[in-house]
Amino acid sequence: MAEHKSFTRGADALGVTASAASMQVQALEEYLRVPLFRRNGRQVELTPQGALLRPKVEEALADLERAIDEARADRGSGPLRVTTIASFLAQWLLPRLPNFTSQHAGIDVQIHTSTELVDFVKTGMDAGIRFGAGTWPRLHAQKLFDEWLVPVCTPQLLQRHGLVTEARDLRHYKLLHSTYEPWTAWLLEGGPDEVWPSSGAAFDD
Repeated sequence: MAEHKSFTRGADALGVTASAASMQVQALEEYLRVPLFRRNGRQVELTPQGALLRPKVEEALADLERAIDEARADRGSGPLRVTTIASFLAQWLLPRLPNFTSQHAGIDVQIHTSTELVDFVKTGMDAGIRFGAGTWPRLHAQKLFDEWLVPVCTPQLLQRHGLVTEARDLRHYKLLHSTYEPWTAWLLEGGPDEVWPSSGAAFDD
């Protein structure tokens, strides 16, 4: 406002309405208990108190901008930290790493394996690869691949229990369970309310 000497032009520069800018200035004046602007029709100018405050505010904002730039630069200079599931790392990501590092020799890659969601702020991770529908809150998710879930068994089990033609047929089998790919992700006629056997060994990846 002080630079443009107008609430309208100052608000346009900030991308807000003139009334919103005026209300913010009024709230600041009430908080400081001193007038900051002298209004003269459509033009405004700083009061002596406002003129005294302006350089200190500009200096503080400049310090904040420099601190943000330094934080971004420090973040961009470190290694690329990726968290993924172990099976995806072994079968897809690891064979492609040599090609990536040859094209981006200046980037060091650090890989963390887990099936759990991670806190990107606390762990310092830059990206994560997980199995799911991509509906995780407060995260941007990008689909990489489709995945097909197909039940398999040994020929001996198939001969003993018969073909699986509907969801209830799986009750004849002792299932192997995955903590991040539950049987409910593979739907036959039962749909999401189908009750799956809980017995059997469990694996986290």
